[in-house]
Amino acid sequence: MQLSGRSLEWTGLYLTLSAYLFLSIPALNVRLMHAIADQPKRRSVRAFLRFDSDAQQRLFIGLVLITLAQAISIALHPDWQSALWYWSPLLLLLLFASRFNESLKLLPWCTAVLLFSSLIAAHLHSGWQMQLRFSSLPPEQQPLLLQLLLFWTLAFCAHAFWQLRSHCRYPALVLSLGILAPLIALALAWQLAGDLLQDWFWSAASLLCGLAYIGRAQLRAKQDRSRSWLIFAGHLATPLPP
Repeated sequence: MQLSGRSLEWTGLYLTLSAYLFLSIPALNVRLMHAIADQPKRRSVRAFLRFDSDAQQRLFIGLVLITLAQAISIALHPDWQSALWYWSPLLLLLLFASRFNESLKLLPWCTAVLLFSSLIAAHLHSGWQMQLRFSSLPPEQQPLLLQLLLFWTLAFCAHAFWQLRSHCRYPALVLSLGILAPLIALALAWQLAGDLLQDWFWSAASLLCGLAYIGRAQLRAKQDRSRSWLIFAGHLATPLPP
């Protein structure tokens, strides 16, 4: 989980290297660009979650465990001075690898859930009455958190854009992460660093996201599955800040 007390900041890079070796060595895929096709597309949920081989299943589980290790490290030892440089390489590596391996189609969503949850866990405390509450960051650390959230959001959105431009087989799954990740990041930024900007900014940002999503949904055909995600995200965005 960590190399030592003195080298804790290198844990993110160590986990990134471990994930790269896990991806490249078994399949001799040094550039991580070997295309691995998924099973024939089916509507069954069980078929959607099933892996073609035990090797791909072990790869997926191993990468999720590595991401979980990073999430726990962030939650236990949040260091915002170097968070952007030490906790982002693993995210970029996993998004890039999942671009060419369809068996890792759920990995970006798992990564987003674990990383965003780590930020919540790092600032979630229980009071003397066992009531959970968020603790805001000190003013000097709030810009660093915003930079981290902005970078993660751009990474998820760029991945979604890249996948959709490449005509991936699961556009609704990809689009759902691309449109919900900014809302999750916005909610976390408002909760943990809301004092940095005025309340009207957070309300305006949330409202603009909601209107943009709903407006985009109106341009899509009714039978398009991505339209449902856009409508859902649009209604979810409008009431985020108070």
